[in-house]
Amino acid sequence: MIKMDKRQIRTNEYLKKGMTQLLNEVDFSDITIQQLANASNINRSTFYLHYKSKDQFLNSIIEDTIYELIEYVKKGNVKNDAIFNTEFKISFYRLLEYIEMNFEFVKVLIQNMNTTYFRSLLVEKVREHIYYPLLKKNNVELDFEKDIILNYTIHGHIGVIERWMNSEMHYSSHYIANILVDISKHSTHELLNIQSEVE
Repeated sequence: MIKMDKRQIRTNEYLKKGMTQLLNEVDFSDITIQQLANASNINRSTFYLHYKSKDQFLNSIIEDTIYELIEYVKKGNVKNDAIFNTEFKISFYRLLEYIEMNFEFVKVLIQNMNTTYFRSLLVEKVREHIYYPLLKKNNVELDFEKDIILNYTIHGHIGVIERWMNSEMHYSSHYIANILVDISKHSTHELLNIQSEVE
């Protein structure tokens, strides 16, 4: 993550709020730089001091958001070299807490996943910073089969979070975190109280 001066940090906050407002109204592809500048209460020239295009800005903000999310989760752990500690659910608690604190912006990113690379980058970072350390800690080599299981798990977790946000978060972040922990620990059949016919 590139270190920014205070002026750029402040400009990014204005742009982030402006982009959030616009993404709630129109598709990302329809947003112009002038619209973004107007919604952010900055000059168009100010935008171009920092970014070449709206895509570059959005991708930069997405990367910053995911970096902040990962760092927030790490702060809840005793060990700094791994994102998950023995209290597995604490990491899920903090993951959902961060999303709850940044609800409006994260929600528009999730709702516009087809027009931003938020989902793909989130999956990549979750793999890199969450599950790879767990596999390494347990001396597990990631072969093709385990990679499929890992991919299924990560996308499933993101689907739960997306469902939670689309429901306007009627349930607490800790409640959803506990569901994610249960999903990680038990099979679908167990959680749904379905007797498997597969022997």
